[in-house]
Amino acid sequence: MDKFQFDELLKEIKIGLENKKVEMQDALIKERSKGISTKTDKILDVISDFEFQRDFMPQKHSIAVCYLGNPEVTLTYILDSLAHDNKITLCANEGKAINQILINIILDGMRKLKMRNQWINFNPNHNEIYLRDNEKYFSKIVYIGDFLEFDRFKAFFKKRPVEYNNYGHIKLFIDKVKYADEFKKITQFAYTENISLEVFEDIDDFIYESKKEDFAVLYVDDSKTINKIQRDLKSGEVIMNDFPFDTYKFKISK
Repeated sequence: MDKFQFDELLKEIKIGLENKKVEMQDALIKERSKGISTKTDKILDVISDFEFQRDFMPQKHSIAVCYLGNPEVTLTYILDSLAHDNKITLCANEGKAINQILINIILDGMRKLKMRNQWINFNPNHNEIYLRDNEKYFSKIVYIGDFLEFDRFKAFFKKRPVEYNNYGHIKLFIDKVKYADEFKKITQFAYTENISLEVFEDIDDFIYESKKEDFAVLYVDDSKTINKIQRDLKSGEVIMNDFPFDTYKFKISK
């Protein structure tokens, strides 16, 4: 897909989202009880980011992603696949209704522009077994979510690596008394944004439980603990004594 076609499709998707606004909101309300919580604005933010897409070099990959079902993740993978001529297979554990609406909007936009879908493979029945049985067709398999669930998921694939992305999951080390205000802010942020927050008050437990790919936030001020963290912690991304609530965005691996 070239840039002109891509930009025209983005316009059709925005029109479709506006036309389906009520239906989308109803589906989102139902999904909140299953762990899916997002806002229409977040979905529109994904489109805004892709309006600056400049790289349309074909990659011809076939990517499978297993995730909770966050629609912003769905849209990110689909748009990235369209830009790079990759085939994307989506395995959403939840959020099936909202994702079906979103994908129907995208497919309707394609039909209006006389494009034949050769990129998106979505079925509400897709699961780990489906991905395992078809793994030979995928050039990359990605799991997005909790690391312990990732450990279970990758056991389905004995002969090949599975990429991990911790989108929407934070490990937090904090003294809840000393940093009471900070703890209140981050728990409120996690609740509002539907982020999985795992809290530790023992540094040894925290370091033991943290994996290389995890995202960690720490509130600590004594030099002994800081030295221990710098020596032993292998987390992929660490933020210390701060959290940019207003601007932080989880990175979605593509």
